[in-house]
Amino acid sequence: MKYVIFTCIAIAVFLTGCKFSASVDPNLIDGDTTSASTTSSTTNETQYDVQITNFTFNQKFSNASYIFHKNALSKEFTPGSAVKSSIEELCEIGNNQKWLSDALLNTNVYTTRSGLETASHTTSNATTVTISATSDIYLTWGNMLVNTNDGFTGLTHIQMNDLNVGESKIVDANAFDCGTEFNFETPSTMSGPHGDQSTIAKAVSAAAATDEGFLSIHRGVITSSDGLANSVLDHTHFFNNPVAQVKITRLK
Repeated sequence: MKYVIFTCIAIAVFLTGCKFSASVDPNLIDGDTTSASTTSSTTNETQYDVQITNFTFNQKFSNASYIFHKNALSKEFTPGSAVKSSIEELCEIGNNQKWLSDALLNTNVYTTRSGLETASHTTSNATTVTISATSDIYLTWGNMLVNTNDGFTGLTHIQMNDLNVGESKIVDANAFDCGTEFNFETPSTMSGPHGDQSTIAKAVSAAAATDEGFLSIHRGVITSSDGLANSVLDHTHFFNNPVAQVKITRLK
């Protein structure tokens, strides 16, 4: 009889131990697993919105071109220097594809974006961009002034990572003359809506003696209102610097 009682007590103690083990240890394991799976993977990301405002009366901007990069990237354009062929395409016909695709080959570039055209007196939003970095983030931006031969506006190396979440930075931009062709402003030399559409394919011109050959501040357009009879522009196409403004807002 004593043997039977002892056996029952032993079994009861064993079962109690099993119940305690089943109700505690698995919960501890589950808790650890859940904690590991919910760790944030976006702590090293920042997010920005970029807006371009066109100050001109009748100079539509071509598709905005954005390069998000490290400070180590060489300046894409500098007054007094010759522009490279990819920027020439942007200046003369508003085509940004080569400029942006070439930029992506550089290890100092995070990403690029092609934004919208910007009509005069309007603002165009760039696609919101997320950068996989929290420091050393800069913006280079540019687009063509469509009703010019080779007019261009833009800015290079605007620091972005110095903004706190919710803060904005506003910078004005001048118009540049890319110096890639003389400003005749006749239909055969214009690629915009006032140009001869049959000549657009030839708008990126070969170097000529009349070309300046370097980027400079644009001196403005000469139009039929100034007495240039063969110009396809008029007084509405005049512009003064600055011609544009970029606003950068940090979202995250």
